[in-house]
Formats: sequence, C-alpha cells, structure tokens
Amino acid sequence: MDRTDYIELLKEAQKYADAYHNNDHPLVTDDTYDALVREIQRIEKLHDDWVLPYSPSQRVQGSPREKSVKIPHHIPMRSLDNAFTSDEMIEFFKRSELDHTPLVCEVKLDGLAISIEYIDGILHQALTRGDGEIGEDVTSNIRTIRSLPLKLATESPPHRVIVRGEVYIKKSDLHQLNQEQRRKSLPEFANPRNAAAGSLRQLDAKVSAERPLRVFLYQLFIDSQPGGVDHFDALAIMRKWQLPVNPLSEKVDDAYKANSYYDRLAKMRDSLPYEIDGLVYKVSDYNAQLEAGFTQKHPRWAIAHKFPARTEVTQIETITIQVGRTGVITPVATLKPVNVGGVTITHVSLHNFEEVTRKDIREGDSVYVRRAGDVIPEIVSVLPSNSARNAPPVKPLRCPSCNTELEYEQTLIRCPNTKGCPAQKERMIAHFVSRKAMNIEGIGPNIIQLLIANKLVDQPIDLYRISKATWSELPRLGEKSADNILLSVQASLNSQLVRYIYALGIREVGVTIAKTLADHFGDFESFFAASEEDLIAIHDIGPTVAEHILNYTKEPTHLETYHHLVSMGLQFTDEKSSNDLNSLQFVVTGKLSKMTRDEITAALRSHGAIVNSQVSKKTSYLIAGENAGSKLARAKSLNIPILSEDKIIELLKNPALLVNAPSSLD
Repeated sequence: MDRTDYIELLKEAQKYADAYHNNDHPLVTDDTYDALVREIQRIEKLHDDWVLPYSPSQRVQGSPREKSVKIPHHIPMRSLDNAFTSDEMIEFFKRSELDHTPLVCEVKLDGLAISIEYIDGILHQALTRGDGEIGEDVTSNIRTIRSLPLKLATESPPHRVIVRGEVYIKKSDLHQLNQEQRRKSLPEFANPRNAAAGSLRQLDAKVSAERPLRVFLYQLFIDSQPGGVDHFDALAIMRKWQLPVNPLSEKVDDAYKANSYYDRLAKMRDSLPYEIDGLVYKVSDYNAQLEAGFTQKHPRWAIAHKFPARTEVTQIETITIQVGRTGVITPVATLKPVNVGGVTITHVSLHNFEEVTRKDIREGDSVYVRRAGDVIPEIVSVLPSNSARNAPPVKPLRCPSCNTELEYEQTLIRCPNTKGCPAQKERMIAHFVSRKAMNIEGIGPNIIQLLIANKLVDQPIDLYRISKATWSELPRLGEKSADNILLSVQASLNSQLVRYIYALGIREVGVTIAKTLADHFGDFESFFAASEEDLIAIHDIGPTVAEHILNYTKEPTHLETYHHLVSMGLQFTDEKSSNDLNSLQFVVTGKLSKMTRDEITAALRSHGAIVNSQVSKKTSYLIAGENAGSKLARAKSLNIPILSEDKIIELLKNPALLVNAPSSLD
C-alpha cells in the first residue's frame, strides 16, 4: 500500500460518514465502517508521516485547554430581528420593498450558533458567536462532531471558506444524556440548547466527544464574500461538499407564500427529532441583500418568525422590590419553580406597578407563565379563583436598599441616591465587569457584595486598586482564584472604546448606542466634550439620550476617573487613528470585489468618517459596487458624488482629497 491508497481510504470513510450522519442512509454496516477506521489507524501507526488532519483518527486530539481563548470573527456574526405574527413578518419585508422577492425558508434550531473556517479545504478554526464580533475558540471541540467533515468534499476548494450554523442535540439524545447524568449523580441539562452549549464549550474536547453533538449549517462565505449565485445555491454547494444542511430548507416565491411553510412546520414541530423555536426567512438574491443592507443590529433582508411561546401554570410566592443599576424600582415575582419550554423559571420581572395593577397580580395567585420570544419569562395573566386573595402590592415610598425617598417619573419609580445606594453600586459594578462591557471574569454578585460590605469598592475604578493579598483574603477565594481575577482585571485595560462607553452605565446607552458614539467620536475625550448639538446630529441619538449623556459628562470627576485608568494602562484598540474625514458621511452599496463592505466601513471609520445605511441629503459620497440599485439612483437625483471601489481604495491613501475636492472625484 502506498500513500495514495491511504488517501483513498480516507475518502471512502468520509463518504460513509456523510451518508450515515447527514443523509440517514448508511451505505455499509457499523461493523464495516469500524473495520475501515481500524485499518486506517493501523496504517497510520506504520506510517505516522502519512497522517492527515481529516483522518477519522484525528477527531479528538491534543491536550485539554487551560482556559477559553477569545478570537475576533473574520466576518461579524449578526443576530436577526424577530417577528411573532405573519403580519409582522410581511411588514418587515415591505419596509425594504422585499415582500415580493424570493425567500429561503429554514427551521430555527434551538442550539448554539457556530462559525467554522476551512483553509484550503481543511477544517482550520471554529468560534462560538460570542458578542458577534469576538467568539470563543472551540476548534478542538467542533472536530468531535462526526457529521461535520474535517475536509471539504471537493478537489479544488477555495482558499478560505467560512460556514455558519447551529450546534444542537436531538431530543432523544438529551433524554439518554440526562439518564447518564442521573446515574453519575450529576445535574441534568434543562433543555437541548443548554446541553449543546455546555458540551461544546468544555475545556476538555474528549468530554465533548462523549456528548451526542450535531450541527446544521445555513450560511456560506467564500473568500469573504457570500458563496454561490444566491443563498439557495449556497445551501446546494454546502451539501455538495458533504456539509450538513437541514433538509427542510425551501425556496418560496415571496413573503406571502412563506405563510404556508410556517403553517406546515408549526404542525411538524413536536414530531421533529430536534427542538426548533421558529423559522428563518432570508432573501435569496445577494444583490437584493446588499441593497437592503443592515440596521445597527440586524440585516434588513432576513428575519426570525418565532413560534408562540409555550405557557405553563404556577403560583406566585412573593412579590419583592428590586433596585436597578440606574435606580429604577421594579417589582419582581418569586414563583414556585416551573419548567417552561425546557427552562426552569423561578423569578419574573413585573416591570412596573401599572403593569401589576393592569393584570391584578397578587401574592399567592396562580398565574399563566410563558417565555416571551422563548427567552424572557413573563406572567401572561392570573387564573380566576373563588377563594380569598391577598391584598395588592403597595407602591414603595422609600428605597428598600438605602431608605432614600423615591421619585416618581410617569410609570417609573426611581431612587435618586445614585452615589450612596448600595444596590445601585452593586449593579453598576456588575454592569461594568459584564461580558459586553469590560469583560472581567470571576467577579460575580456574591464577590461584589463582599467588596462593597468590606468598603473595598465604592466605584468601578476601585477594582483596579485591590491587591492580590486582599483578593486572597476574601471568603471562598484562594490564591489561584485571586491570580485569575487579577489577570482578568489587568487584561480589561486593553479594551475597546465601545466597551468602555457601554461600561459607564449611562442611562439609555446600550451596546448599539455605545458603538454609534465610539464610531462617531473615535476617542473618549472627544465624546466627553460633545455638546447637545453634536450629539443630536448623530443618527439614532435623540434629545433624551443626549440629555442622559450630558448629565454624565457634565461631572468632571468622570473624566478624572478616565485619566486615572489611562495612567493605570487603559488603552483602546478601536480608537480612530485620525479624524481627517470627520465631516463626511458615506453610504456603501452594490457588490464589492476587492474589499468586503465591513473592511471598507472600518477603513472609512478609522479616518473619522460616518458610514450610514441610507442615502440622504447629508450623504457626502456614495461608494457604488456592481449592480448598485435604488441607492445609486437616489444619490444621482441628489447630485451626490459617486465613487467606485477602486477610486475609494486609491483615495483612502490620501483622504485630504475627499475633503477638499468632492466634485472632481466622480
């Protein structure tokens, strides 16, 4: 036998694995396949220099990871907007004038999103979704999924292929897995998604290999561009390469025809071997996708149509008051534990006292509970009862944490003691260290409470002043835990401007607004010095948000805190290198060939430019690729200068030309 024969055996093994795992049509018996794998392993022992990374013997290899590693996505993983009715779904596509455009309909699995990269046809890297920009490296774990080929089934693979999909566990496999957990006296998994996520993120890939993980893929990029002629063609290419694609995906003529697909799948839902929590509709045509573009969070050409939430009955045990990070007082119901859609619910936010009064919710009531959008638990209504009920909960007059007199703002009740309220301090610090903010691991609610009680922390900056000896002396923290926290605290100083702005906890400034501010101003001091006029001029920033930002920036101690952190080593990797395009606004449309849209956008923003999704009178330039549509027509009607991809690449080498001579560049 020579090496060519060995490679043929690998191809044969991959063909059998694809037929068994992805097509439910075994070509050989299990014994025959196992014998083939043993023969491959025998040859590899004799010729260890022959071993290839896509051999079935290489499914589990290497040492366990000591910790999770975070890596930026080559192409960001965006989330989808949700529709809960057919009318909402149709209205969504109408807004982008796509309701009469062919759609691809897919099931929405209740699993863990994954991005997998192949280099020259060989599986190279796998990342979880994370925050969409940065994911966790789970390459060794993903290699254990036997339905996923380690090598693409093509003789001429593109250099870089990125596929996205969902890792999941079948219902029957979850049942068996939980039986094994019970046998080992280990906690059971609440639902297939938790089981899939927990299994894939194991530090030891050998544990992942023991779990019945599977994957369905639904998106293809080839050398940074969407693969295939259109999205439906991309699914066909992935199947041809023996990648696992869900067989229920279909193409329909328009959004109206998608309703029949929804009705059919809703009836099939309970009989499917895996959990789905809705459907996904995507415009198939790539040019139409480019023309529609994106909002800050979601594509305008794809949406998830969620199934109605499952509803269960339980009883309210108590109604307590919670003080939020910004002082908002929220009534919270503690429930008798109830399983809703595979998740055990014990607490539900009642939002405000007007909501409590409207639904007439009281302690001791039996209530219908559901997970809104299959995510957030909520009380739907109270069950009728003939027995005596408790009195309705009373609005508080003083803060339960600091006893300060509360202020009423329409439906909101707020504690104004922003600096002295222990509950607000606790939640502010928890927000500051959270994953989307400064991402400091190891500092949970119990540790934060200890820090505040021992007067070690009064504001987030104090976290950077705590010594290893002090960390080690806290209850339940030893030297190793103290080391890990110190490392994470130190690592957080190498951050991003968007994370820091979000971490400040300014009212109404979530991740999306923080990104808008970071992109616009480029550095913290420019953001801090912004006037009301500067802020309101920014897309998505209204008077209310501007007022909250100014309430923060008018206190000079906040800028002093920032300077203290800078002296400790704080630096931002996403600060703009220059502001030479600070006055210009761009829109990008059409298909690009030399740079991706994200790369063009990043390059413009690095010079201080604003990149919008829609053409308006304020647009300085339109960058038009191939097959540019309505945005190009609108730009021409407004006499907006139009640049080709080649021209903008050339001009970015000398940005001053864009500012000084806009009319001569088209």
